Amino acid sequence: MLFLSKGKFCFLSVWMMACSDASFTVPDGSALPAQLTCTERFGEGARSTCLKPTHSPEYYVTLSKQYYDTLDRTRVMPRPPQYASQVIRWEWSPWFKLTALGRDQLVAFNEFLADAVDVTMQHPIECKAFAVQPFSRCHMLFEHQQLLCPTYAEFTFNDDGEITFVEGWSDLPGLRPSTNASDRWAESPEAHRLSTKVAGLGNAKGNVDFTAEWMLAAAENDAEVADLVTRAKDFWSAYSREFVTGADSFWSKACVPVSSTTVR
Repeated sequence: MLFLSKGKFCFLSVWMMACSDASFTVPDGSALPAQLTCTERFGEGARSTCLKPTHSPEYYVTLSKQYYDTLDRTRVMPRPPQYASQVIRWEWSPWFKLTALGRDQLVAFNEFLADAVDVTMQHPIECKAFAVQPFSRCHMLFEHQQLLCPTYAEFTFNDDGEITFVEGWSDLPGLRPSTNASDRWAESPEAHRLSTKVAGLGNAKGNVDFTAEWMLAAAENDAEVADLVTRAKDFWSAYSREFVTGADSFWSKACVPVSSTTVR
């Protein structure tokens, strides 16, 4: 929940109570004073919602669009956006879930896809910046062999303005993060995303350590975080299994015929 108090924005969530006067009780029963920041309370294992924007809205939108430029085969040597060294990409079914782990792998994957997959980006790409994580969110449509494939993606950033987490969905009914058709930007509390549950994305660098105690604790309490940790520990095996299982039916689930009115 977002509200205005004494001339500043405050965020209420299970992870962030910076404007509350009450003390916060940690698992050992001790109380921390309310004036501590979110990151001071949760340390290196803080969630992304602990962070506030450190750059302009235009900055976040620009970097998000640069991400799409690297997937567009019509662009000549597009410049990748600023990725954190440990950036993660997670794309929900019918995509293949964990689809990139680390800056080098994400850049290489996008270069390969731009060259190997026959897709045409539909412009303009619609992106919007937000005062809460994920700081940028985009709707994009591409065409592939007489199919239209609508996508929705969210971009999480660290304090340096680097992308730390890319989360994608097929932008079709039943596959979006929000079941509410009017919630185009997944702003409702019921919107379902992974990025805000991943421990570590809320420290200043957005560094995730899959072996840290705070990450293992988060995985123990959330099956989707546990799935991310498991896949990250053996990326290629997990990715290969997803690809073999879903490649044949992917396009029919993620896309609709060009003649369809579903995405127009």
